Amino acid sequence: MKAEMEVAWADWLKLNVERGCDRNELNQILVNSGIDSEQAVIFVTDALANSDRKLEVVQIEEVVQTEEEIQRHIAFSNGDLYLPKAARMDTGLAEIYGVHDFLSEEECLQIVSSIREEIEFPLNANSKVHPTKPNTHLAMANLNTTLIKEIDHRICRYMGIEDAKPKAIKLQWIFKENSVLQAVDQCEPGHSAEDPHNIDHAPCCWMFMVFLNNPRKGGSIFFPELDITFEPLAGTAIIWNNRMPSGEINPYACHQEMPVELGYKTTLTKEFNITHSAANSTKELKEYIPPLTRSGFLKARMPEHLFDSLRSFYVSQRHANSIEILPDYINTKNSKTPSVLIELTDELRSLVHQSLKPILEAWVGDELEPTFVFGIREYQRGSVLKVHRDRLKTHLVGVILNIDQDVDSSWPLYMEDHLYRGHEVFLLPGEMIFYEATRLSHGRPAAFDGDRFANVFAHFKLSD
Repeated sequence: MKAEMEVAWADWLKLNVERGCDRNELNQILVNSGIDSEQAVIFVTDALANSDRKLEVVQIEEVVQTEEEIQRHIAFSNGDLYLPKAARMDTGLAEIYGVHDFLSEEECLQIVSSIREEIEFPLNANSKVHPTKPNTHLAMANLNTTLIKEIDHRICRYMGIEDAKPKAIKLQWIFKENSVLQAVDQCEPGHSAEDPHNIDHAPCCWMFMVFLNNPRKGGSIFFPELDITFEPLAGTAIIWNNRMPSGEINPYACHQEMPVELGYKTTLTKEFNITHSAANSTKELKEYIPPLTRSGFLKARMPEHLFDSLRSFYVSQRHANSIEILPDYINTKNSKTPSVLIELTDELRSLVHQSLKPILEAWVGDELEPTFVFGIREYQRGSVLKVHRDRLKTHLVGVILNIDQDVDSSWPLYMEDHLYRGHEVFLLPGEMIFYEATRLSHGRPAAFDGDRFANVFAHFKLSD
């Protein structure tokens, strides 16, 4: 009985070691299955010793994590806030960034429509400011929509800052008559007279502002000491730090909201009372990997010859599957096995990498090196794939290829982009999705409603 158990677990370990599973996780699974803890360590150690490929990957990952940790602290010590897809203004006197399309056109439209309902006065050229809402500032308590909450959370994740005393999002609608909101300067007399270290009265540290519409004329944000102007463009975010590393107010961050000359301007703002540091950053290491592509993922058709080869193999070998045990990633809402795996031949693995490599290199604009191709994973009814980021270095760029499915309802892949927006992506047999697997969160948090959903996973890293 013992020999049979060793053979069975050796096959299982070989499979999961090649897939790159964590050593401690494998140990724990064996122990949870009733195997003696010392015997489990022996099994895992033997499996690792017989896999040069796995040992090499572990060594690479440890080095990369150490290097990333150093780079992160260097970034913080230089006073740089890491904001993916943001353009920093060419000045060393203040930290100012611009981000195009932080909010989508649809999101801007929804928010502006909500503000319009909230401010409760006629919207025409002769309108006067509402007597009870002279500045039309709306705290989130007054506009507490699901979208506003989601955007607030997204901004905090993008900044990597979590305030102990968070401020609500402010929404502002400015007409050309609203002279009180024209030429507002945070460093004017009266705005900086308080103790700059008293965050309850002094200007905030970081300001995050998003334009929600395109005024016909005027309404720009002007930094007079730097002679930098941001013209309002719906969806664009402006981010700046009102303070210097010492905590003193930075005079070069003084800014003005210029008059709206035609039409109106709507904005969304979020203030942060604390600056960033290695101690209070909410970002994990993988979020500091520079983006390679515009949004981070792309859906496409699979090459016909590749799809035909994989599907034919799947149909003929579907019965030769093995149970997957990945409790930290794949679970089930019922008592059934969440997933099984059909191993691919070496020839098919090579075909996958050879077929996809030139396409992915065109997508990322750089040379790639193949690392892994997993077998065909067949998700079972009730399966849930935890939202996660893939491992460093070896899984930088990934591809999910859908080979077959039998579903009662479509099963979405949750995928975040570089600006932390969540998307639902649906794949049909013969379709695939490219994604920056290490950098972006992804998963299938909704329980699978169907009998099978078969995917192949391929991964690449940048060539050395």
